[in-house]
Amino acid sequence: MGLLARLNLNGLGGGFGGSAGSRGGKPFPRTLTIQDFAAGDIECKAGQWTKIGEYVVPFQNEISWGQGSDNVPDTLGFVYVDLHDDTATTAVQVEGLIRFVQKTANDTDDKIALEERTEMLRGSKTDKKNKIALPLQSQLPRVGAQSKLVIEIKTDANIIISLTPASGESTVLAPITVFQ
Repeated sequence: MGLLARLNLNGLGGGFGGSAGSRGGKPFPRTLTIQDFAAGDIECKAGQWTKIGEYVVPFQNEISWGQGSDNVPDTLGFVYVDLHDDTATTAVQVEGLIRFVQKTANDTDDKIALEERTEMLRGSKTDKKNKIALPLQSQLPRVGAQSKLVIEIKTDANIIISLTPASGESTVLAPITVFQ
């Protein structure tokens, strides 16, 4: 066996850690919830991007937004977002633009994986026909240890997003793929 055959060259990638297909690691689909991103109520100003929360990538992991492939529909991950405020006795659905972003550990580079209206993202928790698919974002590099997956919102009105409003709960189901 020659010297080149013994070298493991899977780790040769740049930026966030190489493209989603360039490194080793077994893909493991997972769905993050709002509790993985946020810990409390979030105050939003109309027309301004506000961070709902961030998920910090653990050591020895790489993560990409999305799951599966358009070519194999049964493997696709689907996004569901239904956010509420907590006004008086009846919670109101939060309207605006949602962004799924990946950031380096020191916030020097942002890559947007998804940007969509909240009305489009709250179809159904369980019926895939009424959800927006988010396949594995292989056009974006994976994010490595201490990098962040971030959810941001630009609301249509000044509002406070409550994780536990009177009418139920705010929900985020965000598909990711973990490579270990």
